[in-house]
Amino acid sequence: MNLRKLHKKIASLASLTKSNEVLTNIDDDCAVISIGGESDVLVITTDFINSSPAIIELGKGSWYHLGQLVVCHNLADLACSGCAPRFFMSGICAPKDTTSEELLEFIRGVCDSCKLYNCALIGGDTKFGRTRSIYGTALGTPFGTGGAFLRTQAKPGYTNKK
Repeated sequence: MNLRKLHKKIASLASLTKSNEVLTNIDDDCAVISIGGESDVLVITTDFINSSPAIIELGKGSWYHLGQLVVCHNLADLACSGCAPRFFMSGICAPKDTTSEELLEFIRGVCDSCKLYNCALIGGDTKFGRTRSIYGTALGTPFGTGGAFLRTQAKPGYTNKK
């Protein structure tokens, strides 16, 4: 599978749903949404984590660590875009034999990371299935007045300072 070609086809389909409030294209890691004016924006990103990341494969991690990982993975996209995290949502599909305590440990990891980075956990989804699947969605706002730093705008010498 050629991911570059697939991404182009996805972008073509997504362009059919374009909104004037969306200030970015689908090629960026984060979406920038106008919420009132050019300088009033909300920056949103979402990412899955591997169902069995290396920390779990090596026997060094726990459900708590998976909670931390999903937050940090998403907040990294906001940070790389020059944005402060504000809100976070997480979804998990857990194997049917997962215990309540394991799920609570996952949420503790999410909450501890959200607290550490001054980010409110505002919701999510919990399901049971055959395999583990974890995703997060982070919402933030740009630091200062320069706006978000976007991958598609990056060029040698680029700065987001106005």
